[in-house]
This record gives sequence, structure tokens and C-alpha cells, in this order.
Amino acid sequence: MSQTFWIVMGALFAAMLICGGLLPLVDPAPATSNLDAMKRNESNRLKVIGFGIHNYHAVYHQLPFTVTANTAGQQRHGWRVAISQFAEGPSQWDRYDRNHAWDSVVNLAVAIDPPDVFQATDGDPGKTNVFAVVDPRGMFPPAPNRTVTFADATDGISETLLAVWLPGQQAIWSSNANLTAEQAYEMIRSLRQDQFALLLMGDGSIRDVGPDLSSEVFEAMVTRDGGEAIASTTD
Repeated sequence: MSQTFWIVMGALFAAMLICGGLLPLVDPAPATSNLDAMKRNESNRLKVIGFGIHNYHAVYHQLPFTVTANTAGQQRHGWRVAISQFAEGPSQWDRYDRNHAWDSVVNLAVAIDPPDVFQATDGDPGKTNVFAVVDPRGMFPPAPNRTVTFADATDGISETLLAVWLPGQQAIWSSNANLTAEQAYEMIRSLRQDQFALLLMGDGSIRDVGPDLSSEVFEAMVTRDGGEAIASTTD
């Protein structure tokens, strides 16, 4: 028989194997769709956190303190605990003893039982990937009990950064752990090309960014009153 006959028969046999499910097809689509699904899921959870911050502001006419301290200067709870009452965590807020520090014995049960929106999907119970970006000119200043309102964001709340979701970076949700602007930017820059970070802006919108994010754009988003213009390419 001719060589052409065997080529045709080989092609038909391969087609039969594939159609019959005996040979797998190499399809990159599942990896892409999984990444997109993860981005949607984490974005939606971050939006709930943004909604909680706005509800807090509506009630108290300010953003939650980055860290709340008592009159003796002892740190008691951070912004994540403060907004839990508005972000699917009224039970955690009610159970948290605000007369004691987050890592005191009385608050350890809450530390391992976060609201779902704060629980890292790939972390141990109580771990979160969400951090405020702390900066003296940002929406979350480093000093305890420092009052900031949305009106202070003269750059516009849609252009001003509140918090960041970072893969692989985790802390206890009820802790006072946050990131400086420099730390957050370095972690974004260290991402692989197939990874992303999510930025929660002051208006509750979410921006996904990767390691190519410029330092100028990030710094402009951090400051609430710097007067910088932010390129739309970060959307």
C-alpha cells in the first residue's frame, strides 16, 4: 500500500482516539478560565470590604482608624475588625473584646474565625490577604486614632487607594498588620507575570495590576491630596 494510505489511516486513527477521549487535548483555556474566576471571586470579596468601609463612614462620618488605641496608648483593634460589623462579620464584632488587644486570650477565638470576605482562600483559618496601604498622606495613616474622611481625598476617591489584596502575603485578619506604600509596591513588583494584585480604591472600585505597575502611578494612588493624575491604563 502507498505511503499516502498509511498517512491517511494514521490521521483517522488519531482522530478516533481523540474523539473517543483516549488521548487528551492540550488546552490552555482551563488555566486561563481558572485565573479569571479567581480574579472575579477575589474582586467581589474586596468589593464587599469596600462597601463595609463606606457603611462605616456613613455611620461614623470618618474612615475606621488604621489602629485604635486606648487612652494609655495601647493598641486595641485595627480597621479590619472595625468594619467587620459592616462586612459580613457582625458576630465577630460582637464577640471581639475591644478592651483587650487582638492577640489576647479573650480574642483568639475571633482571630481564627474571620468574616468570609477576609479569609484567604489558600490560607489557614484566620489568615487574610487584604492589607491597608499605610502612609502619612494616604487614607490610612500610620498613627493610631488618626481621623481621615473621604472629603480629605481631594484627588478624588476613585483615584485614591484604600487597600490591596496580594497573593502569597498573609496575616491574621484581626491583627494590626498592614503594609507601607513601599512594602506594598515591592510585593506587587515581585509578582510573576501570570500573577496579579487587586487594588481597592476609595469609591469601592477594583483595579487589577501586575508587576509592570509604575512607581509613579502607585505613589499617585496612595496619596489622598497629591494632585497627581493617574493614567487610565491601570484600570
